[in-house]
Amino acid sequence: MKETQEFMNRFQDGDYVGAFSSIENTEAKVWNFTQPVAFVGRNPREYFGDKLQDEHICDAEIAKKLQSNPIGKIVEEAKKHRIVIVNEAHDQARDRAFIAKIAQALRPEGFSIYAAETFATRDVSVDAWQAEIMQRGYPINHDGYYIREPMFGQLVRTVLELGYKPVAYESRLPYDKSISRAERIKRRELEQTKNLIENALDKYPDEKILIHVGYSHAREKEDRRGNLWMAHFLKEQTGEDPLTISQ
Repeated sequence: MKETQEFMNRFQDGDYVGAFSSIENTEAKVWNFTQPVAFVGRNPREYFGDKLQDEHICDAEIAKKLQSNPIGKIVEEAKKHRIVIVNEAHDQARDRAFIAKIAQALRPEGFSIYAAETFATRDVSVDAWQAEIMQRGYPINHDGYYIREPMFGQLVRTVLELGYKPVAYESRLPYDKSISRAERIKRRELEQTKNLIENALDKYPDEKILIHVGYSHAREKEDRRGNLWMAHFLKEQTGEDPLTISQ
């Protein structure tokens, strides 16, 4: 939604007052206020409760099996796949801590590409951005909005230390208010898919890929509103079956 994008742009540029002043829609206000709360180490659910998205997107039986030794089970399943997609709730730092453990466990299994929804290349090419962050060895604010949360910053440090190549794939298409929300979702998911294929799968044909997404982007099937998401389109366009993990 447009208010969310404007909030993120202003916040990332350091215009904190302007960021919060730009929000009028109640849903957008709840969504965006969760981020600064998470950035300072608090759980946004203490404040917003059931107003936050909490829809489970993976099979209940599989989820039950993962309750005991989840990392071991994930590694076992990941050996059968070239692509692993794991999601997070953007307001939960603990999800990022778990993804760091997954990244550590998958590295010896040949996974060497870490693609994250949050990565933002700004006004440079994907290759130039990748070279810069790898040389630096740690993320800075302009590398991505959610990286401002300490656990996410540590996660990126971890994957770089492990030797993962970071890949940006988020859509950079402008917001189009002339189309419906469902059309905007599809447009973004297709653009993410195209970028992942170009920036990761085709560029590194012999390497395995860990993709870190938010919420429903890990869905392989349509949601209750009939929307299709990136994981579905990636599977459809590449013919590769990703292992998808929902937290």
